[in-house]
Amino acid sequence: MAPALRILLGILITLLSFGFLLPTGIAVARNHPATGSIALWNTVGMLLFGLGWIVALVKALTDGAREGKTITNTVIVTNVIHAAAPAVAASPAIAPVGSPDSPL
Repeated sequence: MAPALRILLGILITLLSFGFLLPTGIAVARNHPATGSIALWNTVGMLLFGLGWIVALVKALTDGAREGKTITNTVIVTNVIHAAAPAVAASPAIAPVGSPDSPL
């Protein structure tokens, strides 16, 4: 086999390998909730003449909303009731020294 043909064959096999793993790579990169299912479709799908690979690619590119992914919003409400400040006794008015009301 000619060296140029070997190099071309190696490049072709490499590109096919990356293409084969494309749906699983997309699912992992997007943190898809059905990554395991996509990897299974990807692997088994190539045995089904590539039909499963197409299914895996479509599943990897969807948002996963139909896969049972739920979005939960948690709202924490804290009610703080402040007690009324204790009443401060009014200090008696102090008359200036020397006035008729002054105790001194």
